[in-house]
Amino acid sequence: MTNIDIKAVIKNHRNRAGLTMKELADLVGVSEATVSRWESGNIATMKHSQIANLCKALHISPALIVPGIDYPAEPSAPDQELSDHDKNMVAAYNAAPASTQRIVDVALEPFMPKEHSDDGKADFEEEGA
Repeated sequence: MTNIDIKAVIKNHRNRAGLTMKELADLVGVSEATVSRWESGNIATMKHSQIANLCKALHISPALIVPGIDYPAEPSAPDQELSDHDKNMVAAYNAAPASTQRIVDVALEPFMPKEHSDDGKADFEEEGA
């Protein structure tokens, strides 16, 4: 188990998604200065809605940015090895800009098993919302 550096996770996933700080800020509903503070490690608190929107924008699990949660350094191996075609599809998806990834996500949503559906509501609703 390893404890992840939150600021590095946010910055690395933002860069991987091809987003500027301003673009990420707009997706999350915060200011660009807030994203800058997050990436510099100046994270005092984050609202549940900000965590939910950040995770959705970066396509990451909240466990990566919620302080105090340990997770395995290596993801668990899938039950079945991916085919070369599947690996190429995953690589192409990961290399695509965030806007293209969102289009693919929306297109594939009807084919996702219900337990893996990510409407962002059930898991991340703020209390009282």
